[in-house]
This record gives sequence, structure tokens and C-alpha cells, in this order.
Amino acid sequence: MATTALTAEDLLKDTHRLLSAIAPSTAGRVKARSVEAMHKYLREAHAAGRVDAATLGAFAETQGVVPRLMPLLVDDNSDTSRENALLFFAWFFASVDGSLVDKYAAQVLPTMQARVGGPKVAEQTEEVRKAWFELLKVLAARENSDAVNRNIDAVKSALLAGLADRFDIVTTLACEVIQLLVRTHPQRMYMVGDTLASGLMGETQSSMPLNSPLYPHPGTPRVASLASLLHHKKYRVRLSALQAIEALVMNGSVRCMEQLAPSLARMIPTESSPEVKSHLLKVATRFMTQLPERAQYVPQLLPVLLGGVSDTFAEVSSLSLACLTELGTLHLRDHEKEMKDAMAYDDAASLAIHTPPLSYPPPFQGRPSLAARVAVQALAEDLASGLMSAAFEATASAACCDVEAQARALRVVRAFLALAEARVAAHCAALASLVLDVLTQSTDEVTRALATDLGQFIGRFCGPAGFLSWAHEKVLHRRLPAVPAFVPIRAHIERRCPHTGA
Repeated sequence: MATTALTAEDLLKDTHRLLSAIAPSTAGRVKARSVEAMHKYLREAHAAGRVDAATLGAFAETQGVVPRLMPLLVDDNSDTSRENALLFFAWFFASVDGSLVDKYAAQVLPTMQARVGGPKVAEQTEEVRKAWFELLKVLAARENSDAVNRNIDAVKSALLAGLADRFDIVTTLACEVIQLLVRTHPQRMYMVGDTLASGLMGETQSSMPLNSPLYPHPGTPRVASLASLLHHKKYRVRLSALQAIEALVMNGSVRCMEQLAPSLARMIPTESSPEVKSHLLKVATRFMTQLPERAQYVPQLLPVLLGGVSDTFAEVSSLSLACLTELGTLHLRDHEKEMKDAMAYDDAASLAIHTPPLSYPPPFQGRPSLAARVAVQALAEDLASGLMSAAFEATASAACCDVEAQARALRVVRAFLALAEARVAAHCAALASLVLDVLTQSTDEVTRALATDLGQFIGRFCGPAGFLSWAHEKVLHRRLPAVPAFVPIRAHIERRCPHTGA
């Protein structure tokens, strides 16, 4: 049976009683139910095809539906009334023509700034703040909205407050809105992207009262930015923040990279979610391969990939190795003339270095590809110092330190050695000292096995004879019972490289 189309007059007739109940003198509970009932009636009629966008807009215009509901957003004491009005606006703006959306959104956005933006958040109810950001998400999805363009400061203020909100659903919605705005309003988001991403030239919320919902814990001020969410306790918030950062930076907001790059590099050792780790690897690789000034970010972001290669999740380590290969392939292309000989004789060099064969840990299935090695070797000296400092810090007083942190640090160094190869020869003494520290102090079998494995790599790429000589001299000098623990390393090196005479 064909449905009968409704006119604006039909809509008025069916909703007259409900509209009359939405008045300042009406009780909050009655207004909330009236808004909900009107919303349900119009939504179902629209879904059934009985009301089109033009008729809905004409009804709203002639009856002043939006002006009638606007006071509920600010003055009504009922949380439910405010929430129902926002839910109606979100549906209404998604259902009518763009010109009408711009007309009313220009009134709604400043109100949003007053309610959930700025240093003092007036809206204390979490569900109502959530409804505000769901409404903003609808507005953000419209291409080149004039209302958003004209009220970008109000939008920015609301987003900064949303990023610092203690209700994680609001925080995630704010990140999603940022991604939508980058797609629909790229020029405007370019202007505010650095502030949203890292707080650069942004608000510190220092004037907020300590009981503000923007503070995650009482008495703890917090900078409102995406970077502050990279270590949030909820993995979905961390992932959304990372996706929003990616969108902003790739949109041209690169001034924030100086602050962001160290935050991204610190994520990989402590991140527990494989999904977040995988996206972090993709984002870091994208920044290092696609940004206009990509080379300047490689020294800061390459440790992210090294940490990924040594990760205990197989999918993360495999992805990281693929990302390193992508980065190295780009380096080979950019330096084709200088790398011509290395590319031509790589197979022969591999045969010489790996006779007898060297056993590599996962995700390596043999000697890493030239591209993956080049990505690391180009910055081997700079990387070595930082990795060694981190490893010594993690393994200091090994008997009482975090065993997981020790193992993680040793895996990163081992992955670095597998890729940097002979470029680490200058750090032979420090590497040997690291191995001996663990073998003489740690009682954890996994950590000791990693140290022994690391020593085998050091012996191959640093020069076996010199390494053994230095190591034994160090042991005797310390008068420590390290020789028995060091025997497996010496035996491995002598078995693999009998020509050393060690």
C-alpha cells in the first residue's frame, strides 16, 4: 500500500499539543516527554518516506521549532529535557537541507561554546555533554558548512574541552569530530590543527576550577590536546587520538610535530593494545614517507619501528618490519647513485657475512632485506646512543628492576643489531658491558637468555676476537663470577668463527 505524504499543515496538526507543552512554564519532565514524542513522530514519518526534507524544513520554519527548543539547551533544569532537545537537533540537522542547517547551526554553535567550551564548563551532566558532541559530529559531517566556517573558534573551544573531558565517550567523540572536520573543512582545520594536536599556542585550562569535569582527577590540571590522550587508560581513546593526530598532521599542521614526535616514540614501549600499536606504526611510517619535510622526522620516529620489530605480538613485529622496508625502499630511491654498489653486491656481502649462517629471532627469517637494513644504518650512530642509554637504565640493578622492561630493552637492542650490523662496532665495549651486567646480576631466565643471544650478535658484528678479549678482561677486573655465564657466548662465537683464534 502506498504511503500518504504529509504536508507541513499535517505535521502541525499532529504535533500541536506537543509543541504547546514546550514552554518555560511547563514542568521539566513534561517538556522532556514532549520533545521526545515529537522527535519520535517526525523521525518515524521521515523514515517511512511520508515527510521529505523540504516539508520538514517548512514545518520547522513556520512553527519556530528550533527557536522554541533553544532555551532548553541553556535554561532548563531538567537534564533529560536538555538531552532530548540535543538529540532532536542532531536528527533534524542530519535530515534537512544545508541552507537551513547553516541558519540554525550559527545559533547553536555559540551556545555550545558557552555550555561545554571555554575554561568553565557549564554543563555538568555527562550524557548531555555526550549529546552536544553527537550534534557537533552531525554538523562536522556537512561539507564546507558556512556555520562551521564562521564559528571555528567556538568549535575549537568545544573540541579542546572535549579532549580534556573525563568522560571517555565524550573524548572519543571529540576525536571523531576532528577527523570529520579535516575532511569537510580542511582549510579551517589547518588554522587550528597545531593547537588541537599538541596544545601549541593553545589553552592550558589553568583557570578551571578543580571540580571541573575537565579534570580527570581532583587537583590535577591538564593541557587539553590530542597529545595528552596518547597515554589515556582506555585504548579506544588512545586509538581515536592517534587517528585524529594523523588527520591533522597530514592536513598540513606540522608545526606540532616537534612536540608530538617524542610522545609518539614513548608510546610503543608501554602500549598494551596490538590494535593501537599497529596503527602507531602505520602513522609513524606515513609521517616519515609522505610529509613534505619527511627526513627531519625520521630520527625521532624510527625508534617507534625498532620497538615494533622487537614486539612480542607477531602481527606487530611483522608489520613493523614491513614498515622499515617501506622506509628503506624510499631511502634507496632517494639515494640511488650513492647506494648503487650496495644494491649490486648485497647478495655477495650477505654470503660473506653469514658464513656460517647466523640464527635470527622472529620476525626475521634470515638476514633482513637491504631496504630494512638501510633504513636503520643511515642513522645507526644516532640511534645507538639512545638505545644503549635506555637499555642501561632498564637493566641497572637488574636484580630488583622490572623484568619485563629489561627484556623489552634487550629485544630492542637485539633487533637494532640485526639491522645495523657492523655499524655498531664503535659501541662494542658498551654492548659487551650491557650483556655482562645482565648475566652477572639478573636471575630471570628469559632475560639471561636474551642477553646471551644478544652477545652472539655482538660477537658477529663487532669483531669476535676483540669482543671476547674485552669481555674477559672486564670480568677479571671486576672479580665477578661471570665467566660461567659467559661460556655459551664464547662457545657460540668460536664455533661460528673458528678463524678468530679467541
